[in-house]
Amino acid sequence: MTRRLVMLALALAVGAAAQAPPLKGLYIAFHGRLKDLNKKTILIEEDSGKIMTFRRDKKIRFGEGNAFIKETDIDLESLVTVYATEGNDLKLIAVGVLVDSGQGRKTPRRR
Repeated sequence: MTRRLVMLALALAVGAAAQAPPLKGLYIAFHGRLKDLNKKTILIEEDSGKIMTFRRDKKIRFGEGNAFIKETDIDLESLVTVYATEGNDLKLIAVGVLVDSGQGRKTPRRR
């Protein structure tokens, strides 16, 4: 399992397609500022300035704290954590987005 993680990290760093089959059941967390959120992709900018692009899963969930929220409740430039897995084509697929530290809500939470 460690070898596959190293291979995935090298493939992401170099930008080359790995020869290993996609990792099933493994989720990787990416943290950064939300730059774009549309029906097909999610873009975030990491602290290092690197832009990460994720395809969206059909069953993607958005959350803040312990509550699920709508994607329209998240502002651009909010700090988010994107949970992703590898698709069959070895590209990253976002399966969940979590808004960090109470940022990013356009409307107040109902209690």
